[in-house]
Formats: sequence, C-alpha cells, structure tokens
Amino acid sequence: LKTMISCLRRKVATPTTINPLTSSMAVVCAGVTPLVPITNTCSSPHSSYPLSQSSSTTLLHNTPIVMSGFLAGFFEPKGTDRSPNSHTALRNEKDGSKDIGDEEWKKRLSAKQFQILRGKGTDPGHRNEYDQVWKEGVYHCAGCDTPLYTSVMKFDCGCGWPGFWDCLPKAVREEGDADGRRVEILCNACNGHLGHVFRGERFDNPINERHCVNSTSVLLKVGKLDGSKSTCC
Repeated sequence: LKTMISCLRRKVATPTTINPLTSSMAVVCAGVTPLVPITNTCSSPHSSYPLSQSSSTTLLHNTPIVMSGFLAGFFEPKGTDRSPNSHTALRNEKDGSKDIGDEEWKKRLSAKQFQILRGKGTDPGHRNEYDQVWKEGVYHCAGCDTPLYTSVMKFDCGCGWPGFWDCLPKAVREEGDADGRRVEILCNACNGHLGHVFRGERFDNPINERHCVNSTSVLLKVGKLDGSKSTCC
C-alpha cells in the first residue's frame, strides 16, 4: 500500500491494469520493488488484456483486498455478462442445506480440504490432481458429495486448474468475490468454495463460461455417462 501511494504521489504510476482472468490489480510503477511476489492466478493464454512486463516496469500483483475499496470506482471488470443459458444458481437461489458448520467440517475434511473448501484457498496451478485428467465420469463436491460437473463439461483451457464450461443445473452457485472483482463459485448445497467463474474469454463453448475449479474441492467418480448432463456415479 505504501508503495502504491508513493507511486501516485510521484505521478509515475499508470492506471491500474485489470487482468480479466485473474481480476487482480497491478500497479505499474517504474523502479519500485514489489511488496508481494508476482503470481499467476487462474490465468489463460486467451486473456484479452494480458499483463505486460518490461525491464522498466515492475508489477505489484495480487493487490490486497484493502486496496479495492478506494480504487474500485476507477475500473470496470471485463467479461462478466452471464448467459441466459447459464446453469449456475444465483445468490437468491442459495441452498446451503448440507452445510454443517466449520467445527463439523474440521472433523470431516482433511486440513487441505478445509483450507480450500471452507477457507477459500487455492490449489497450486499446474500441480493439482485434475488439471489434465480426462477420464469419463462425474465431479462431485469433495465436502458433501453433491454432483457438480460431468467430464463432458471439462475442457483444456490452459489455465493450470480444471476448467468446465458448464455445471449441473443449480448445483454451483455464483456470488461476488470478496475482492470486489471476480465471481466466486460455490457448491450450492454446502457452500464449499470451488473457485471462480470467468466469462468473455473467447473460448468456443456454448455459454461463454470457464469455471476455474480447485482440484481439492472436487472428487471425480469415474464411470460411464448416460447423456451429456446426467449423473453416472
């Protein structure tokens, strides 16, 4: 934060850049060492606004949430148009009937599962269980076992996390993320964190969506599918 204020005072900062796939704010400030390491969260080669770097610029990436408050008015998120054919549930369609509370989740889930599903953590990109798995079956919530996606919906999006272009109807709920930029997706039955949904990325799929899902949040049950959206397992 101090670095950013310093940049603004010296008038060497360009307007904050928004990567539509990460929805991270990047302050470009010449000659300033970043306060946090540069990471790549839910990125894709299909980004229409890639973040660029050169020898004369340094990116302060993954800006803390506290910064979104006074900067939010300057920027518009990219690719947030929801198709009328989308099968995600909205906030007013929240279920939550399988949410048993954090104390019980701690008993049921592994430490890693609790961190991701209940603490809204993120698996490492390209080093997670299902990124490049193409077996036929159904992906269930790792917390409550609710079917969420079928293998037919999975595609190779290149972001480093499992990508799905659709979900089983109303099984996945979308809500505005706490960072004020992205759209979070959750298991609608137990409110477990799955990842984020992105739109407008020019992928060739029917509803213009990419569900970027943590492998830890789901469990693939391998089996023969009976139809493109049916539950097999």
